[in-house]
Amino acid sequence: MSTLGKVLLGVNVLLALGVFYLASQDYAKRKGLNDAQVKYQIALDGVMVEPLKGESDADPESMNVTVVGPNGIPATKAVGKKLVESLFAGTDTTFGGGSVPPSQIDEVNEVFKKYSQRIDGMADDAARVADLCGYYQRDEKTGLSTFVAGKLLFLSESYEERQAIRKLALVPRDQMAASAKAARDRFKARFDAVTQPANPDSPEAVRKQVEDLKTKIAANPKDAAAKQQLNDLSAGGPAGPTASDRQRRLKIAQLLMGLNPSPTWQKRVALTVGLKTYLIAITDQTGRLEAMLTQTKDARYTDQQAHEAEYEQLKSFALENSKLVDQQDRVVKGLVILLAADQSIFDARAVQLKSLKDEFAVLTVDVNKKLAAQRDVEKALFAVQREVGQTLRETGKMEGDLRAKEDK
Repeated sequence: MSTLGKVLLGVNVLLALGVFYLASQDYAKRKGLNDAQVKYQIALDGVMVEPLKGESDADPESMNVTVVGPNGIPATKAVGKKLVESLFAGTDTTFGGGSVPPSQIDEVNEVFKKYSQRIDGMADDAARVADLCGYYQRDEKTGLSTFVAGKLLFLSESYEERQAIRKLALVPRDQMAASAKAARDRFKARFDAVTQPANPDSPEAVRKQVEDLKTKIAANPKDAAAKQQLNDLSAGGPAGPTASDRQRRLKIAQLLMGLNPSPTWQKRVALTVGLKTYLIAITDQTGRLEAMLTQTKDARYTDQQAHEAEYEQLKSFALENSKLVDQQDRVVKGLVILLAADQSIFDARAVQLKSLKDEFAVLTVDVNKKLAAQRDVEKALFAVQREVGQTLRETGKMEGDLRAKEDK
């Protein structure tokens, strides 16, 4: 080979190496951009709501995610789990399904399974009610008690539901088992509402029932039965599946958000449901909390008004009773003085009575003696009278005999 050929060959080899280097750099950049895009879309939209059929037979080193192509059409794409794991690094896996949730429903089912095991492992029904509904905690320094909210209170969607859950937390010891069961049923209903596929007919039936009750109440504001039914519907929490897939995503986000306030868990929830849904869920929950706060303030205001009215009534009643007590106290004091005077008179009369009894005893002795003497005198007089009588009889007899002799 000539010298020129060798030079051209060397140039070609160098060019080939350059092209290979540029191609490898381009591939690395494209792969980095593609991975960044996948991470970006997972962060925005979250993982899939439900796993694809047959996904359990797929490659264990990869998982399906939904990405939006250049044409704006979403498509399912298999990506390496390590890529998604890098996105979920540092998140809380205490109740989650492994390092990366395969789907939102898988995550919900795993959370329910682990949390149910945790509740079942508690000491008694009182501990379960305290964890799910809440309990009162007493401050040893101030002596005041504050209510510590349970998990169900953070998941509440209405003021009536919060009140119903608080009632479950404040039951007597003998009703704790029933309260724990009711709390478990409420907790399970939360998960059942999001694991079932969306069904527009189910919420529509409840909505129609609510509207009918509101119409009845508007026509007759004193209809206590309709008000109680409406309150029970509001206090019952979710009933049945959601109306749409969008609402289902939102409910999943709100359910997972309310279970644990820690930043690492909230990061996992945000990546699982997507930042878009997570933001909407926060906004929606904020609106609910503001409505609950308004209702709480209204209830406090109404309660305060009733308290003030009752306080004034009781105050007036207390003042009247105080006057009556003062009056009765004066009467009692007067009676005490009168009783003391009567007691003094009674004591004097008792002394007089004793003196009279003593005199009566002496007189009785004297009278008895005089009566005994009188009896002796009477006996003597009787003897004299008897002798006089005999004398008179004898005299009469002698007079009769004398007349008889004179007549002869």
